[in-house]
Amino acid sequence: MLHLLFVGKSEDPFRDLERYYTLRVKSFRVLKVSELREPKDKGAYAHTYITSPKGREINEDEFMELVRKAYVENISIIVGGPFGVPENVEGERISFSKLTFSHGLFRVMLLEQVYRALLTIKGSDYRK
Repeated sequence: MLHLLFVGKSEDPFRDLERYYTLRVKSFRVLKVSELREPKDKGAYAHTYITSPKGREINEDEFMELVRKAYVENISIIVGGPFGVPENVEGERISFSKLTFSHGLFRVMLLEQVYRALLTIKGSDYRK
């Protein structure tokens, strides 16, 4: 199971796109999405990845492998709010870009990447 944990609420201009990708991804029965006020401290999540501009930058293939593992393991990805995720929350810090994105936009981008990875795993040519 892939568990996306978003700190804070969805922003209005992105809500429809977020709903669009969430519905498509949920059809694969591998995704759970939660909104939190703040993440719990160390050890609260299994196989945790934390999005951070200071994290190890991952590419599309590495992300696809992470999503593939979600079929056999519980994986959590925490997306912090405007101030990121506190250091006491354990997990591997990963980055999707050297650029900074708004919280709402990144939520949509992450969901689209999950959808893209799932389609690719299933043999679709969505990547093209």
